[in-house]
Amino acid sequence: QIDYFSGIKAREMFKRGKKPGKLKMYFSACFKFISIYFLKAGFLDGHEGYMIARLSSISNLLKYHKLEKMRKENLIK
Repeated sequence: QIDYFSGIKAREMFKRGKKPGKLKMYFSACFKFISIYFLKAGFLDGHEGYMIARLSSISNLLKYHKLEKMRKENLIK
């Protein structure tokens, strides 16, 4: 499901002309984890809160990887 929804978001970003920067890609994933685990108090849910924060950050990273791949494929054509 992470693969499916990250693909939808990546296609949406591609249509809007967004460019994936390497720094933005990693900082965005880190901030997503921090946001969910600490700011939204995911740590209070124990292991489940950690896993949700981790999977959300992975989903964010995957979204940017897919966007980068789409941009490279579009440049090759």
